[in-house]
Amino acid sequence: MPMTTSANDPWEKLTLMARQRTPIQITVSTFNTGGWLCYPFSQGPRGFIPNSQVLDPPESKSQLIGEALEVIVTEVDPSNRKLVLSEKEAWKDKHLKIGSPVNGKVSRNHDNGLLVDLGHGILGLLDKSSNDLDDLELRDNILVYIADKEENGRISLALNNQPTVTEQPEQALADCCLSVEGKLFFRKSKEFLSSAEELSDSEFVVLRCLFQHHGETVSYNLLQELIPNGDIETIRGIVHQLRRHSSLEKRIKNERGFGYCLEVSKD
Repeated sequence: MPMTTSANDPWEKLTLMARQRTPIQITVSTFNTGGWLCYPFSQGPRGFIPNSQVLDPPESKSQLIGEALEVIVTEVDPSNRKLVLSEKEAWKDKHLKIGSPVNGKVSRNHDNGLLVDLGHGILGLLDKSSNDLDDLELRDNILVYIADKEENGRISLALNNQPTVTEQPEQALADCCLSVEGKLFFRKSKEFLSSAEELSDSEFVVLRCLFQHHGETVSYNLLQELIPNGDIETIRGIVHQLRRHSSLEKRIKNERGFGYCLEVSKD
């Protein structure tokens, strides 16, 4: 007989979480050959995280027992009591948003271009039909943009300041113009609105990252990943320059040496 659900049934809540790709914190309870097991709710079904869906699997599976992971629900089947979770997909949703700049390394050739390692073994494709790849070689460290994310998991990339074939005008504007508290900022290399304030590429990349995570502390490590050859002093210098803009001066907060937080109005 098919399993039924009610408004208070955790399966129904998990189904909604899967549809909305809501991140949840879980604690690993045990493991088996295929991966790790946990209980997302104190009273509810057991979840399974496959080996391939853990960001950095330890040498010994027991090392993850008791550890907290952020995951999303990728598969829910109440009739078979099947619940599959993924730490890797949660990380991709958080750090690989469309339009975001990401540091990567050219990994290998592909029939359609080059595959770039974006971290944790996650690959994105630089399509040769929409990107000039002539100067790139294997193992090169490069800055790329997330151009598209498809349902099958494929990630399309674009080189810095280089639009892709599928890019829409609105996305092109978003890649070089940002509005914070009603004030416009844009890259110096772009000539858009006269009412916008000019930023260097590095300043724009840092500000966009802070804006995407506004209200949250963005670590030095994450900011350093966005700036080629960046170190903490470089990041501090970039933030110092951003704070020289009156609309940002009091909004970028230093979070006790861990990083920075951009505060914006709730309205």
